[in-house]
Amino acid sequence: MIKLLPILAFLFCCSPANATWSLVQHPNTHACASATSCALTLTQNTGSGNLLIFLISFYNPTSGSASLTGISAGGSYVHPAGCQVAVNGSDLATDCGYVLSSTGGVSAITFTYTNGNSTSGYTAISMFEYHTTLTAAFDVDGTRVSSTGGSPAGVTLTLTGSNDVIAQNINGLSGGASAITGTYTNPADFIAGFGWAGSINTNSGTAPTWTITSNEAGMSAIAFKETSTPTPSMPPVVL
Repeated sequence: MIKLLPILAFLFCCSPANATWSLVQHPNTHACASATSCALTLTQNTGSGNLLIFLISFYNPTSGSASLTGISAGGSYVHPAGCQVAVNGSDLATDCGYVLSSTGGVSAITFTYTNGNSTSGYTAISMFEYHTTLTAAFDVDGTRVSSTGGSPAGVTLTLTGSNDVIAQNINGLSGGASAITGTYTNPADFIAGFGWAGSINTNSGTAPTWTITSNEAGMSAIAFKETSTPTPSMPPVVL
């Protein structure tokens, strides 16, 4: 007779399961007048090993290729290839970056970027810090430009993870973002017309709907999944 109980106990205790993402903090700043850098004071010190997502909006940059280039603290910075978008030439742009495993105890981060405009433009930045008991890994990113105004759809993402965190960013031509639909409540921040929002513990990359007052908008989105140590090999069956 096959002894099933030891095998079932092994499967129950050792098979990996999706952890639960939780939002730690979401500080932001706007109207950074410098053409090259902006400092963000955090709500609290960063935790160790957390996911940091940086969302940035450029208003009236000197070039449509405005982009985030680095951070001064917080961990190993990554600039993804598919998170940068420009609208109407040099009117505005959005971008993002991330740290998969944060350095603990950081109270402020200085962001550097290219093609800012210190004369008539400014920059807005938001940071989302998330915690997971597993390991964060990049999943997918994307951008979208809307010219309809009113209620544009955000960015649709094709997820590969089963329990993701998604961050969405919108930059309207004259600001004006005020709301977002769906599960994007962790967080949902609106300041000076810029919008940043996060959805956690999700397997759906369906685009949310924003509410804005401008006729044009640039949007970026980025998603992260969880990875864990592979399940150990099965022990031999005892007969």
